[in-house]
Amino acid sequence: MSSPSRRWLWLLFLIPVALGLLRLRFDVEVLNLLPADLPVVRGLKLYQENFANARELIITLQASDPETAESAARELAEGLRRESSLVSDVIWQPPWLEHPAEAAELIAHL
Repeated sequence: MSSPSRRWLWLLFLIPVALGLLRLRFDVEVLNLLPADLPVVRGLKLYQENFANARELIITLQASDPETAESAARELAEGLRRESSLVSDVIWQPPWLEHPAEAAELIAHL
C-alpha cells in the first residue's frame, strides 16, 4: 500500500519540477540580465548591436554648416593618421569615397 502512495507522491513532486524546467531559459546575452526599462540598458544594447567592435572609437563633430563639419572631420582624421602609435586606422568618410580603387573590389565581393 505504501508503494503506490509513494509513487503518487513522486509524481506530484515531478509536476512542479517539470513546470520549472519548462520555464528555464538559457540566455548568453549579459545585457538581458539588466532591467529592460532603463534607458541606459536600452542604449547599451543599441550600441552593442550597431557598434560591436570594442576596438573602435566613434567621434562625432558638430558644426554650424556642412562644409565646416566636413573640413573639421578631414583635419581630425589627418591628425589622427599622423599618430600611428595611437591609432591603426582612421575612417572619416565611406570607404568607397576615400579609396575609390577599392570600390571595385567591394562590388566584386557583393
